[in-house]
Amino acid sequence: MPGKRLPLHKLGDHSAYGEYIELFRRTCLGKPIVDPLGREVEFPPYAYAHICLKPRPHEAGYVSVEASWQADRAERIGWIEVALRDPDEIRPNHQFRSSRNQAYLLTVEPDVPEARTTEFFYVTVQPEGAKVVFLSAFPVDHRYWRDARKGGKALYRRVD
Repeated sequence: MPGKRLPLHKLGDHSAYGEYIELFRRTCLGKPIVDPLGREVEFPPYAYAHICLKPRPHEAGYVSVEASWQADRAERIGWIEVALRDPDEIRPNHQFRSSRNQAYLLTVEPDVPEARTTEFFYVTVQPEGAKVVFLSAFPVDHRYWRDARKGGKALYRRVD
């Protein structure tokens, strides 16, 4: 399955946190996002922190935005909408098999000359009736991607 070609958003380091939050608001909160299974995606008020920071302000070990900054996640905020609307696959979350959480898997060919390999992007949600609630989104390596695909039968698979 060929990856999509998507740009990275390099707005700066942790000092550009506000700009990344605004990008998140524009791409994820500005309009309804509906997945291929017809479910609308809901974003909790703290959702942006699950992208840009680790640990997050509500977690043990949090010190500051600077200390928690995750540039690789922040630069891929624009990929979240694509992963939710048009993923390669939707599967049960392989990390927490006892949960009902689901993973949206997306292969990406970055729109930058120095990136020569396929990237893998992972978005996790929690189903709640006819909608899903966004939990987090992040790039993963090939091993994590392979394990995610073993998480259970695909609930959706894009046909190209």
